[in-house]
Amino acid sequence: MKLLYLSPVPLASFAQRPHHFVRWVHERFGAQVLWIEPPPARLPRWSDLSRLRLGAGRKAALADAWTQDAWIQRLRVPALPFEPWSAGRAINERLQTRVLRQLDAWVDGQTWLAFGKPCALALALQRRYADRPSLFDVMDAIPEFSSGRSRQWLSQCETQLAACCDQVVASAPSLLTRLGIDPPDTRACVISNGLVPPDPGMTTRRLPSPNGPPRFVYVGVIAPWFDWEAVLALARRFPASPIRLIGPCHQAPPCALPSNVQRLGPLAHQALDAVFLEADIGLIPFLDNALTRHVDPVKFYEYRAAGLGVLSTRFGTMSARGPNDQVLFFDAQPSAPALRALAQAAADEHARASFCAEHAWARRWERLAPWFTAETNGR
Repeated sequence: MKLLYLSPVPLASFAQRPHHFVRWVHERFGAQVLWIEPPPARLPRWSDLSRLRLGAGRKAALADAWTQDAWIQRLRVPALPFEPWSAGRAINERLQTRVLRQLDAWVDGQTWLAFGKPCALALALQRRYADRPSLFDVMDAIPEFSSGRSRQWLSQCETQLAACCDQVVASAPSLLTRLGIDPPDTRACVISNGLVPPDPGMTTRRLPSPNGPPRFVYVGVIAPWFDWEAVLALARRFPASPIRLIGPCHQAPPCALPSNVQRLGPLAHQALDAVFLEADIGLIPFLDNALTRHVDPVKFYEYRAAGLGVLSTRFGTMSARGPNDQVLFFDAQPSAPALRALAQAAADEHARASFCAEHAWARRWERLAPWFTAETNGR
């Protein structure tokens, strides 16, 4: 079996939903994977310059070791960053002629197509290999990341790709709703985000002190949807509590940070265990807007797997969570005793093990096993 996967993120980056999907397909079905990295499907922005400064070498240092294994190959696709314009797409088609010939030689009767990114190349590949089983994994409301012509084009791509693929998967129910796909549609299903179960040898997390200040951590990108005001208010309410922000910053704070807020750069996934051991509460401070209201944050699962309680704003799937999920909300302004109690409950080893087993990525993707099996037998 082969899997041609068109990814929204680089292979040489920290493990995200696309990485967990292709690894599951390989381990479950023995698939050889061709990971295609298309160019941006939107027009350039000035903010792209700051991302370029991160550097490919630094990104690669965050990648898991298996991304170098023989069963997965990476293919970068050349293009000019003007896809939303018809003239730009026409030029890119000519630039990609050689790549398409390479793909013709690789794709055979045992190849599956999976698209994690709506773009012109995804539509072209679906048309070119229309006889092959195809899947579209809708991870976010991608058009909401852009504006103007870029948003219009991405919305058009997304709709067309969802209409022509054999199977549509979404990380949150609202993502299907916005595409006009109703739950009875047998082509579609919701597969929420998940987690990688921690190493059985992971050190048990130190429980919070009964009277000490809660310790907070945020792991992820600090982007325009990051709620700086919520974090600053938390820092003022708990001046003795350390608040560590780990990840690249693309949205500067509106003022000087309080002394108890420490902003760090990105860390490799393997280094996060030590960070989580020194925290009690994981933060998810996102604004509620057109983008985040369709988000099922991976951070929720990662924090819970690490035995942390979660303090979140109300957005996306988080709006439906609560104390039974070891979640409290910023707007409720929980007290220090309430946060310590939350951390104590989340650190329970039995509850943590049960949560990890239920939400492991391998178990999530297993919902697709019947589709892969049926397509194998039926074609």
